[in-house]
Amino acid sequence: MSYQLKQPLVFDMPESDPYHEIHGIQRGLSIRYRGASLIGEGVGIGGVVGVTSKKAIFPLRADLVDQKGRELLKIFHLNGISLKFIGPFLVEKPYKALKAVLSQPYLSSRYYRPAYILMMAARTSLGVRSRYVEIGSLGTVSVRYRLDGDTVLVDASADIPKGLKLFYANELSGRLFTHLRVGSRPSKFTPWMEVSDEVTLSAPALNLSMTFYPLKDCRMFVGREVLGRRLDWAGVSYQSSKPNISYKVGFRWRT
Repeated sequence: MSYQLKQPLVFDMPESDPYHEIHGIQRGLSIRYRGASLIGEGVGIGGVVGVTSKKAIFPLRADLVDQKGRELLKIFHLNGISLKFIGPFLVEKPYKALKAVLSQPYLSSRYYRPAYILMMAARTSLGVRSRYVEIGSLGTVSVRYRLDGDTVLVDASADIPKGLKLFYANELSGRLFTHLRVGSRPSKFTPWMEVSDEVTLSAPALNLSMTFYPLKDCRMFVGREVLGRRLDWAGVSYQSSKPNISYKVGFRWRT
């Protein structure tokens, strides 16, 4: 199933890779450029994650409701959490404690990032894997994708309990999208940083870029992580506590 945006861009449903960190999560739209998939390990365009005070809530189920040529409606069920295992053994508590110590320095200072990356590499060597475990649904988010020339329009409506925050994630391959511009200035990627201006991510090898715009009453974050086959994403997320959100993603390319 694929949807034409504007030659040479095509959007379709992403395939899952068991080696990816987010294997098992329902993702948004995938993108192909001249026939090649650009999604990497990212959630695609218009993915959804819920956040409580203690845990991220992932959609492990999604329903495709209707297709109208250049429109697609996808309903995400927020019904899963991530737990860490080595083989059959749950190691969530010690892993979470170590990650809590290293995460903030990793996000805020490039000098601490080698230690965090070393932890992630060691995690792979030890066989620590994320498993997404189904829980009772905490709500649904209906996302309508509309294709308009070289732009994707995303309209979302959530039916969720009070206090649950939503992140609308838009991520493609971090190996391809390596350059960042915030406003009119080139900027260096960090794993996760808040921004308040227009953001453009570029894939120089493809002469392709995607642009995101700030939204009223939403926080906006940009980031990039690449590590082996486990992590491979770059993109922008909007954080909202309101039930409805609309935004657009503009694509530009040179032939």
